[in-house]
Amino acid sequence: MISALNYSLSLAIFASTIEEIIEPTLTTPYVKYDRSSNYLMIKGTSTRDNIELFYGKVLKEFKQKIKQMNTGVLHLNFKTFNTSTAKVLFDLFRSLLDAQNAGHLVAIQWDVYNSEEDMIDTARDFAELFDLKIKIK
Repeated sequence: MISALNYSLSLAIFASTIEEIIEPTLTTPYVKYDRSSNYLMIKGTSTRDNIELFYGKVLKEFKQKIKQMNTGVLHLNFKTFNTSTAKVLFDLFRSLLDAQNAGHLVAIQWDVYNSEEDMIDTARDFAELFDLKIKIK
């Protein structure tokens, strides 16, 4: 029989090694974070007010893991996003630029629904602004 204390400790250890998945809503995207490979995917609509609270924990962990593991993969696929999300992306890309300048390996892929020109331009603007190589598909 597993005691409640041991069970709680086992779950805490197990939870820190598996994927974190956040299911989408009408205003928040699907988020998948694989801690073992430091792979973060954000896909869908990101239009909720105060979206930085939604992304806070997972982005903080993703950025910390880049420093620990020396690598990270960011995969974006937005249908649409608001200015609050743009600010989150601005801060994230600034951190990724700092990580690259420190010698960490960071790969960024930005998929675009239906080759939407505005989203392609947005991805290119972020790439140019931060001098980051972003693979746009």
